[in-house]
Amino acid sequence: MSKAETAGLGEEARKVVQQLVDLMGLAAMATVAEESDEQIIIDMAGADIGILIGRRGETLQALQLIAAALFHRETESDVRLIVDAEGYRDRRSDSLTEKAKQIADEVRSSGKEAVLDSLSAFERRVVHLALSEDPDIYTYSEGEGRERVLVISPKE
Repeated sequence: MSKAETAGLGEEARKVVQQLVDLMGLAAMATVAEESDEQIIIDMAGADIGILIGRRGETLQALQLIAAALFHRETESDVRLIVDAEGYRDRRSDSLTEKAKQIADEVRSSGKEAVLDSLSAFERRVVHLALSEDPDIYTYSEGEGRERVLVISPKE
């Protein structure tokens, strides 16, 4: 899509997300935080932000999934839609990166694999990227659906 074709998509995405949040009955406002040819980031702020994020970001992830489906159906755009809440995704990413490095140190010293379960696809990706440059460690995912786990393993 050209710049002219993507113009206004940020506002369209914002409206979709805001309508969903309003239907949820939550006090939160959507704003366009970033808009490019590749992605649109909608940031949420407001009194009900904790409810909107949900346990370990599950509600926020569900909102993003539904909003993206509606947005793509309405606009026929292939621009990626990301919904964030007061910087939650960056904070979660930083926290996961730190935890992954600590677990990698334990794996390195023990020589035994560590299994991390209950991670979303976003969270697994963060861990994979955080440890991708470690010369002594490799990561892989196994399982399907909600049973998918991430394994941190020593290189042999």
